[in-house]
Amino acid sequence: MIDGRGRDVTLNGSLRFERLTVRGPRFHYGRLHNFNNVVFEWYDHGAGCMDEAQCLFQGNVWQARDRCSLQSILLQQCVDPAPCGDDDGGSPHTALVTDDGDGPGFTKSEGDLLLNGAELDLRDTARVTFAPGYPFTVEPATEALRDRVRTHVGPRTTMCR
Repeated sequence: MIDGRGRDVTLNGSLRFERLTVRGPRFHYGRLHNFNNVVFEWYDHGAGCMDEAQCLFQGNVWQARDRCSLQSILLQQCVDPAPCGDDDGGSPHTALVTDDGDGPGFTKSEGDLLLNGAELDLRDTARVTFAPGYPFTVEPATEALRDRVRTHVGPRTTMCR
């Protein structure tokens, strides 16, 4: 979605990524500073950091959707909440991926809140060496932050276009 080839990218200001149809932003090369955002019930994964990108995540809230196994879906014991009805046979809980067919990226997480079994793929945290060159304040990642962002920041209104 965003290609930061050789450029720095900042995602802040409490952005809301909610029930994304496929996946959230995917960053390649460059450096990303991502703080105080809410990633809520993604379908495939919440974000990606690939191709030697350095991605610093601070104070974000990652909430996975309820877990459904392929067997429980087939037995109608659990409904996979895929937003467009395109059931993939399970509910992934990996919020952040670092290698999805491309070369890997490098990720560091500081103060992120993981809810409902969300998992971050952290890779070579020591290789995330940049410091953002601007003033910023990271608000602690809490359920109150999640609720405020979900209440006051609006997503698109339809999912399956």
